[in-house]
Amino acid sequence: MIDVSIASAIQSKLLIYIEKGANVTWFDDLRSNASSETILSNYVQEIWVEESAHLTFVKTQDFALKTTHVDHTFIFQQANSQVDMFTFSINGGFVRNNLHFYVDGENVLSNLNGLYVPGNNEFIDSHTVVDHRKPNSESNELYKGVLLGNSTGVFNGKIFVRPDAQKTNAFQSCKNVLASDKATMNTKPQLEIWADDVKCSHGTTTGQLSDEALFYMRSRGISEEAAKTLLMLAFVQQVIDKVEIPELRESISDRVVAKIQQALGI
Repeated sequence: MIDVSIASAIQSKLLIYIEKGANVTWFDDLRSNASSETILSNYVQEIWVEESAHLTFVKTQDFALKTTHVDHTFIFQQANSQVDMFTFSINGGFVRNNLHFYVDGENVLSNLNGLYVPGNNEFIDSHTVVDHRKPNSESNELYKGVLLGNSTGVFNGKIFVRPDAQKTNAFQSCKNVLASDKATMNTKPQLEIWADDVKCSHGTTTGQLSDEALFYMRSRGISEEAAKTLLMLAFVQQVIDKVEIPELRESISDRVVAKIQQALGI
């Protein structure tokens, strides 16, 4: 799937170590400029979160159509730690996100949040793994997508609960809206549980905008394009609102709205 006429190849690695009891917010804004060049970006991140530490990691991906970006993120959590992970995939010809959480302590909280809005000729692929290895921990996974034009989206989420990880709570949800008859979404939620005292659930839905909601908004003088924009933004706002920094929430909302309006020709 990689063009042999690649003009640039970028190999990056980021190592983050959060010491015991630390509280860190990290914002990673990844972009490429529109150009005639084909770019391959291979990005690896290893993140170690020590005991009682808290990491908020917000990642935005806004690439040109000729960019192929493969992202590998590995997060290792120790006892009583918390990680709030956000992945916002807004643009990119081919974007692949591999996100792996390793729960290596008790009373760990792992929150995985994702949002993707691929447009014409864009492919966004999300693969997540949460590996519960110790007892009394919790993971919450919420991914939402709006697929525009002839785009393609993939979500493959897997949760492991090891034999020693009793009293694990693990929840996974992936919801998608197909904003075009040409868009395609492929989802595959998975659970592998080897413990018997756990609470785990997973689910996925893919559908289209509600005709009743569109009719209601149109009957009150809102144009069809504006009504669709508002409905799609409302659908994904649940993920955006989890970001606690107001300026960052506003910036992400603006970029998502701009992407939707561009697809609708507004």
